[in-house]
Amino acid sequence: MKSNPRIYISAGEPSADAHAAAVATALRRRLPGVELEALGGPLLERAGVRVLDRMEDFSVVGFVEALAKIPAHYRLLGRVKKAFNEQRYDLVILVDYPGYHLRAAAAAAAAPREKQRPTVAAAAPEEAGPRNTVVVSPGSAETVLHPMLPQAYAALQAGQLDQAKRLYGDVLGTEPKNADALLGLAAISVREGNSDEATRRYLQLLELEPRNALAQSGLIALLGRADPVAAESRLKQLIAREPSAHLYFTLGNLYADQSQWAAAQHAYFQAHHLEPANPDYAYNLAVGLEHVSQPRLALGYYQRAMQAAAVRGRANFNLAQAQERIGKLAAQVE
Repeated sequence: MKSNPRIYISAGEPSADAHAAAVATALRRRLPGVELEALGGPLLERAGVRVLDRMEDFSVVGFVEALAKIPAHYRLLGRVKKAFNEQRYDLVILVDYPGYHLRAAAAAAAAPREKQRPTVAAAAPEEAGPRNTVVVSPGSAETVLHPMLPQAYAALQAGQLDQAKRLYGDVLGTEPKNADALLGLAAISVREGNSDEATRRYLQLLELEPRNALAQSGLIALLGRADPVAAESRLKQLIAREPSAHLYFTLGNLYADQSQWAAAQHAYFQAHHLEPANPDYAYNLAVGLEHVSQPRLALGYYQRAMQAAAVRGRANFNLAQAQERIGKLAAQVE
């Protein structure tokens, strides 16, 4: 590799941001002239990397929000594919975040090159190796994203469940292993109160992607009320293997359903700690703190939730209710 290469690093979640920052620091020591650009967060930025896209803009709370981020991921993938095709980078490093990075790796492998180079990715599939190891592969044909997915999501957002179901079904008709369509159909079943069908869809996806965290936590959320002890145990196993804000958030919701507010507040705190820019994590932490008689702290996190919602432009909680709680708590702690 030349002494002043331009390298693209992609890290879509807080743990990946930390690992990628360590890689960036090592690269700067070995190659003082290196140019580093990234999808990432504050740790990569602190390591001196030019962050082109913030990972916080692509993080999710639940399954409907995961669907909401599909168009944003398409746009991001379009931008990086264009950069790959223009041969902007000498090397691409992809860290965890398999749902998006498997597509990005295919795009990097399919891009034209002056000479053959490998695609480098931190392994996400379990069989690829232990966490944080780097796997080198020649890549494969470019992944084509199904054009009906944005239409299906738009129908889901508009509450047109029958139309969304038909479109997602059409996607599966041509791509039976499409993870986005399976998640979409699961989300529709949840909205319709059809737990059995939602469970079936999550299990279908887990057969294809055993480590898909959205499907795992979705299934746990469905089964949690029937067997909260087993659901708690499984969530803790997943967290021990790969801590993530989403898993802690799901665990907090499980505790909240059982009115175990001290445990819920602790889980929500961990979720917020991992993704402080997520307004929903801050909001649920505030709710938990209220239930354990910590009004002053709760007030602060309600305010953070409102600020984060303003930055993000949306939130999954009722903004008017949150503002009402802020007013009441402010009067209470004076």
